[in-house]
Amino acid sequence: AGKIPMSNHDRWSELCQRVAKDDGHLIRRAGPWTEDKVYLWNRYIEITTQGMKNAWKDGLAYIDLFAGPGICLNEESGKRFPGSPLLAAWAPVPFRNIVVIEQEQTVADACRARLESSGTTSPYEVINGDCNAKIQEAVAQLPPGVLTLAFIDPEGLQVRFETLASLARSRRVDLLILFPVGYDIVRNIRLYEIQDVSKLDRALGFGSKWRDNWQEVLNRDAAKVIEFITGEYTARLKTELGYEVLRDVAVIHRGKVFYKLVYASMHERGLDFWEKALRKERGGQMGLGF
Repeated sequence: AGKIPMSNHDRWSELCQRVAKDDGHLIRRAGPWTEDKVYLWNRYIEITTQGMKNAWKDGLAYIDLFAGPGICLNEESGKRFPGSPLLAAWAPVPFRNIVVIEQEQTVADACRARLESSGTTSPYEVINGDCNAKIQEAVAQLPPGVLTLAFIDPEGLQVRFETLASLARSRRVDLLILFPVGYDIVRNIRLYEIQDVSKLDRALGFGSKWRDNWQEVLNRDAAKVIEFITGEYTARLKTELGYEVLRDVAVIHRGKVFYKLVYASMHERGLDFWEKALRKERGGQMGLGF
């Protein structure tokens, strides 16, 4: 794949400084793990936009299914930091366009206001609504022939597998998905198992045979639940959507797996970029499991 171009310095502190002053709009309060996650995503955006600027002739696009207001507050440190839409707006190499979805109207308004004042040269669209209902509208905004970077950061199991299929079929999309194995699935898998149609069914897709496979699992402790369901999810991404390059990373909180970051690409070069992003942790304090 060749050498991956990199910035000469870490831009994170500079980006945080841009949002340090209160602008009067809504913010999202978050734990330190959220800053860790967004920091990694920013690293990936920087590496990928620079690494692919001459390799992908039609350019890169960006889509975010849970945009948020654009600025977060680390509740432990009291530091404000940019959310994912602003990271896309401030990418070192501009995107062909930026499409973000946010369900809550007031949050979408805050995101739109911040993109308007961001100084980005990338065209952008803020879509208000449930990403599962709005995905076709969002995909229609993506130019054909581009490589799309997709950030999918729900609070739980809100993203249906069919939504991912609508996004990824017939186009090249690299995905980073928060998969809530620790704080949702471990707690609720017994409930999901007995429900006729559960949130887990929708997340894995209705062709999944996870219940049948689950019957063969004898040791059902938390570690096994995480291993099993993550495996089912990544297998579906591979068999149904054609993702050959997959990597899941555990985010650890208070000594336990909180969630998995699932990265999926159609090409090994994407994994090169993601692994490069993982090699530099924010302040050396990130709780990642490899």
